[in-house]
Amino acid sequence: MSQATQGRQVAFTATLALSMGIGPFAVNAISVLAPRVVPELGLTRAELGTLPTLTFAVAGAVSFLVGARATRAGGRRVLLAVFLAGALAVTAMMGARSLPWLWVGALLGGLSQAVSIPVTNQLVAELSPPGRRGVPTGVKQSGVQMVQTLVALTLPPLAVWVGWRGSLWVGVVLAALGAVAVWRVIPPGSLRGPPRPRGHREALDPGVWWLTGYILVLGLTVQAVLVYTPLYAHEQVGLGPTVAGFSTGVLAVTGIAARIVWSRAVERSARPARMLLAFAIVAALGVGLILTAEQGTPVMLWLGLILFGGSAIAVNAVIMMLVIKRSPEGSTGRASGIVSLGLYAGFMLGPLGFGSTVDATGSYAVGWGAVVACCLAGAALAGAWMFQERTR
Repeated sequence: MSQATQGRQVAFTATLALSMGIGPFAVNAISVLAPRVVPELGLTRAELGTLPTLTFAVAGAVSFLVGARATRAGGRRVLLAVFLAGALAVTAMMGARSLPWLWVGALLGGLSQAVSIPVTNQLVAELSPPGRRGVPTGVKQSGVQMVQTLVALTLPPLAVWVGWRGSLWVGVVLAALGAVAVWRVIPPGSLRGPPRPRGHREALDPGVWWLTGYILVLGLTVQAVLVYTPLYAHEQVGLGPTVAGFSTGVLAVTGIAARIVWSRAVERSARPARMLLAFAIVAALGVGLILTAEQGTPVMLWLGLILFGGSAIAVNAVIMMLVIKRSPEGSTGRASGIVSLGLYAGFMLGPLGFGSTVDATGSYAVGWGAVVACCLAGAALAGAWMFQERTR
């Protein structure tokens, strides 16, 4: 690969990663800035929790309904719309004076997320040669974690100087930079294939349904761990608020590395179901270690987070790589929309289920036990798929 070609590939991958992260920016920012936002707007914890629920509900429904159509509208055009919706979401949050305006921002952020996965998957399939799709997929699926890290590091200190509303200009600037990158990097004719007969649908690989079920149950675990580990680390393990907050950073860093490494590995693997089985088992072990940390052994918390981050957090990218790899030509967008519905459904229901379980029982142990059960359900699905693949 020439230096110029390599440079274009880096710019292409970075643009896709930013397009994946701009949709969740608004809701992530409000979560990070919650100590300032909640008292100013008079929100309850439950009302704050409606924001990620709404954004994932919108993302899942819209991705399922229009994912395939979006990929046929042209890669450049759709990604520009992704960044526009992301910028509008941040703007709505910036001007919010009450909860309904925050809901508007969450809805717009969900719309931005809804088409980002199908379109970026289709772009990787079209513009990256076979055998070199693993790294772009892993990096672009890590875009959410990269933006989360940026939000956590920059917005709180900025809010001290310019207020929480002023700090949100970071999101508007990112969206503008992303739009410029799309215009320069994404070819204008990308994703515009030949016209299809009315009512025509491309065939789907049967593995899509196994992948959707698997990512649903693992998605339940991912958001439960991401949302509640900092609170658990503070309340049950006895860590200070700042140190407890580092738990999210551990998951982000290990998740980014794992997504890139495992996406590349699964592209070359002839037995992907075996990898998914291993991920689910390791994730269950990681959650088990997190649970034992409340017995006075904080080191188990960090070990558990590393195991979980290196397995369950990586699943998103691995699944998307499999969708790209296994989908017949022209069906990547539709398959991505179906799988994304499972992903966002898990993301939406996981925190609600975990929080309700802990509140009802007064015990984190029951909640973590439910998370382990979801991991084992994922292992069972991967095992069943592996058996089916062998007997075909």
